[in-house]
Amino acid sequence: MLDAKFQRGFTLERLRSTTEPKVHHDSGGYYINTLSENVKVYFDDYYLFLEKVYNRCQSEIADLDSK
Repeated sequence: MLDAKFQRGFTLERLRSTTEPKVHHDSGGYYINTLSENVKVYFDDYYLFLEKVYNRCQSEIADLDSK
């Protein structure tokens, strides 16, 4: 993930063993609820979002470097 520089902060093993009351699990995976809208944010979706943003930024940096 992310050019092998960065790894997930919360692995599945860590999520399974956590006793954090804010972390929940359902058929969609592990999630937390946002404070303001009380919406489920799944960890896998969030990491996918971070990876997409990272990749987009890397391509924009490469474009800037080529100028």
